[in-house]
Amino acid sequence: MENNDTLNEMREQMQVLKKKIENQKIVSNSMIQRSYRSGLRSLKVRSSRVTMLGVVGMALAFSFCKNGFSLAFFIATEVMLLICIIASMMINRNIPEMDADLITAAEKLAKFKKGYVDWIAVGIPMCIAWVVWMFTEVYLRDAFPEEFKKHFIFGISLGLLLGLTLGLRLRRGIIKSTEALLADLEDFKSSQED
Repeated sequence: MENNDTLNEMREQMQVLKKKIENQKIVSNSMIQRSYRSGLRSLKVRSSRVTMLGVVGMALAFSFCKNGFSLAFFIATEVMLLICIIASMMINRNIPEMDADLITAAEKLAKFKKGYVDWIAVGIPMCIAWVVWMFTEVYLRDAFPEEFKKHFIFGISLGLLLGLTLGLRLRRGIIKSTEALLADLEDFKSSQED
């Protein structure tokens, strides 16, 4: 009789432990989902900033025509920025929706990360060609006074250095955020399999 009571008591304790473990899984899953959703929102904001920078750049490029640069340089600048905006939008469309299933979300995030990583192979050479053309415009055109050229080159160099630094930091942050989201998805996937 005493063995039956002990056995029943152990069963009750096992049921209580199973419920506690289930509750911990639910809390863990909801924390992972919250972290994923928060990271996804942050990623969408960061990546849309890149696109907006391109739009602002296109608006600012109109000043080139007013300041003595050739029409060809202005048009090339606008085309380059338009290419950057379109590429950014194409890469950003790989950010998954909040309610996407795990497999789709992971695949889209992997494509998004690959797009960001690969884009530098196009963006940097394009930027170098543009900078070389800009310096050539400043030094070879008679539209700029001699004392203006040195100050302009100094200002542009400083601006390019600052822009490059901020751009690479933004890119690194986006890639790290994407890696963290992929890790969250993997955690969530493994917790679902348990």
